[in-house]
Amino acid sequence: MFFSLVLLLQPRGAKIRSWERSSHQAIACPVNFSRKLLMSRPHRVALPWYAAEHYEALRQSLSDGGKLPVQYEAWRASTEQVEREVQCSGVEVVRVPIEPDTFAAWCRDAGLPPDGTARARYAAEALER
Repeated sequence: MFFSLVLLLQPRGAKIRSWERSSHQAIACPVNFSRKLLMSRPHRVALPWYAAEHYEALRQSLSDGGKLPVQYEAWRASTEQVEREVQCSGVEVVRVPIEPDTFAAWCRDAGLPPDGTARARYAAEALER
């Protein structure tokens, strides 16, 4: 089973991380996981990844595109920070490319709106193939 990074990194009640975080920020690697957390933590997660050349088209086509940073570099820096934090906890992160036309067709076929939940599901399913 795969979990979306958003769910993995934002437990119930946690504050949402800012998109404007510095990519040069130090990373604190958690070392005192409880046994229960270690047992339930996935070994591998899918990370929806956008290429710079597709970013604006994706932002415009997504139902929640307004929640993404306007500038690709801001999105990339924030996402890479999250990626490093997850990797630091011992979980493998696999980048799954999201291309506008392919993702839109997948959403239509699945009967889902093109939003963050659909992107996480698309990436997880791609990882299973």
